[in-house]
Parts: sequence; C-alpha cells; structure tokens
Amino acid sequence: MASWRFAIGNAVRLSGVAPVASLASVGDTIYPLTQLGNGETDEPARWARNTSALYGADVDLNRLRASSSRADAPTGWFDFRNLAAGAPGLPANPPDFGNYGGRNPALRFFWPSAQDVDVMPGATVRVRASIYLPSTSNCTAVRLRVIDLWTGRSYDGTGNAWDDADVDVGEQTATNTWLDIDEIIAADSSRRERTRYRVLLEQDSPSFGASSFCYASAFGAAGNPALFPRVTLAAIVGHNIPRDAIVTVKEAGGSGSAITLAPEVPNFMGIQSAQDFQMWRLRVEMPAGTAAFHARPYIGELWLGEIADMTWCPSFPFDLIVEDKGQIRTIGGYGRQYVTSDAARELHDLKMKFKVNGEAGYQQVRNYIESATRFGQDPLLIMPADVLEGAGVLYHARVGNEVSYSRENNVRRSFTLLAIETPFPRVAA
Repeated sequence: MASWRFAIGNAVRLSGVAPVASLASVGDTIYPLTQLGNGETDEPARWARNTSALYGADVDLNRLRASSSRADAPTGWFDFRNLAAGAPGLPANPPDFGNYGGRNPALRFFWPSAQDVDVMPGATVRVRASIYLPSTSNCTAVRLRVIDLWTGRSYDGTGNAWDDADVDVGEQTATNTWLDIDEIIAADSSRRERTRYRVLLEQDSPSFGASSFCYASAFGAAGNPALFPRVTLAAIVGHNIPRDAIVTVKEAGGSGSAITLAPEVPNFMGIQSAQDFQMWRLRVEMPAGTAAFHARPYIGELWLGEIADMTWCPSFPFDLIVEDKGQIRTIGGYGRQYVTSDAARELHDLKMKFKVNGEAGYQQVRNYIESATRFGQDPLLIMPADVLEGAGVLYHARVGNEVSYSRENNVRRSFTLLAIETPFPRVAA
C-alpha cells in the first residue's frame, strides 16, 4: 500500500509574530488574521472586502521574539546568568532595542542573553543573525550559540554538526564591524523526540556590567535575529475559497518556488521542494469578474511546515467514524425525534492500527506522532494514501492523550492511535 504522510508543528502557530494583511488588503476586525495559525480551526481568519478580488497575508516564521511577557525580558531575551544561578530577573543593565552599531533597531545586551524555542523531531531550521563587538566594550569576543537542551550538544557552524563540546555557530573578535551568520541546522540524528533549542548570545568579559555591552541584529540588516524552520508543505483547512480561485504560498520577496494549492472542500494542500525562508506570502486571487459579489475568503487554519512519510502505514481493518458532534436530538411524543445541529460539517475520527517491525516504526509513532504533538495538545495533519480516501484528502486532527502498545516479540509491536478531527469554522456573512 502507498505511504501515508503526516506533518507536525505548524510553523505559523510556533512563530513569534502574527500574520498581517498584504497586497493592499486588510484584515477583518471580527475574524482577524492573527488567527490564521492559532491551531483552532473553528476560530477562522478573514479579510475585509477588496474590490480587486486579491487577498494576501504575510507570515513571518521567526521563532525568536522581540518582546516578551517575562518579567526578566522585556526584549524577549532572558538573562542567562541570572537563570543559571537560580534567580531569574532583570540584570542591572537589561537588554534593549535601539539605534546601535549603525542599525536601527538592534539589540544591545550587557550579559549573556538567550531565547528557547520548540523544535519538532527531525526538523531542519535556519538561524540568521549579525553580531557586533564595539571597541568601547570591555569584551574581547561575542558569539552566537545554538544548544539542543535535550542532548546538551552545541551546533558547530564550522563543522556543520552537533558537538559535545561548547562550540559556537559564529564568533566575532574584530571590533566595530558586523559579523553576519547564516546557518542551516539539521536535526541531531541522536535525538528522536520534540526538543528545545537555546539560542544564546554570549560575551567574553572580565566582568559583566555597564561596560560589557555587545550588539545583535537581523542578518545583514536592522531588526531581530531569526530562527525559522524549513518548509515543504502548505495547507489550508476549513475555508470558503471557490475552486477556481488561484492560491499560492511563496517567499514574500518573490524569490524561491511558489507552492500552488488547488482549492478543494474542506481542506487542500500543496507540496514543493524544501525551502528555507523567514517571510512567506499567502496570495488568494478570487475568480475574475466576481469582485462585486464574491464572498470574502476566510480560512480556518493556514499550515506551513514539513511533510513526512509514515515508516509504517496503518494496517487493515481501518476504522473511519463520521459523526455530527454538534447534533442535539430531542425525543418528542410518539417517538418523534427533533434534531438540530450547530456543526459546520460532520467530523471524522480515525482509529488507526499499526503493526511495526523494528525500532524505526516504533520511534516514529511513539515519539514523532504522539509525543511531538504532546498527546493531542497540538494538532497534526494526516494525509492518507490516495487509494483510501481519494487524492489530496487530509485531516487536521488531534491524537488521543495516551499511547499504549503490545509487544508480540522483541521487535514487533502493535499500536492503536485515535485521531479526532478538529471542528470546522462557522462564519457569518
């Protein structure tokens, strides 16, 4: 049987920046574009009417934040030395953004500062930043590190590998000049589960205080350093986009290859070769000649991420339960039933049985699909083989909150995984 495919970790949801309207379109106040990737398909995003029938949204996949609710990090970067000492809080000279090193804004930090970001198993990410060592600082070097907190390893930007030693992605020892850092970071092959990367800005200094300042910025420009994932898949879940609309997702500046999505009900997707870009643009061009009367498009969920094949496909018999979970039945006289429903569409429950032989299949089901979604706290996309449900069918679902398996011998295991489809949006005209 052909492979099933899946995706975990919507890059839109994990981003530190909300999507914004583009292409001269604006967001709807009742259904804002900030909900495009919030993981709840019944909380849709919508545009205000655009007479040109062209709608767009720019999506920044950067997981490093420029602001934070943490008491010790108004810039989004927390003080690493205080945290390591067990007393998190603001240092005497907290990091801040401003016009520094000839870039506005840039981050000025006086103590080692860090951010932690979640990374899915097997995911490839890209880190882009610039670091600057002022001649007026008492520091002798400034560096950028990326550390996998699950393995404790650091990424070596020179050797392009994970190392057990304390290595850095890039180090600047020359003063009054920016060092640009741009690295593709593949997942550590020794790690099989969801993990957390620590992005650390660190100085060499005899003492930390008002004189130990250094700067960081976006790669070759002003702004915040960035860490963002690779994209091979774009999907739209729950929508009212007509079938003859033109829908694409592409790097916002126009480079790279467009991911073309052919609209289908209720969900549709597109696949492209791997691309590593921070800014993406969703473009929805409604059918020509309908600008005066077409329905404004809404989207339950925009999904960007990586697609993967299941090492072991679900075995038969396969249970697919279709039900109206919003249905209310009232039994009247003579056995008459009154039925109402507030559901936009019936939902599917997929009861998948796996029989895996060897470690690879076990690790994928146990660690990739169950643990990486935090046992249903986060959604995933499931794409069955075309022969089962038809070409292009995908489910936005949450798995059950537990996993159990039986061992038939030392290498063979049996699983049952329940995936529950998430609700579809109901949107007023």
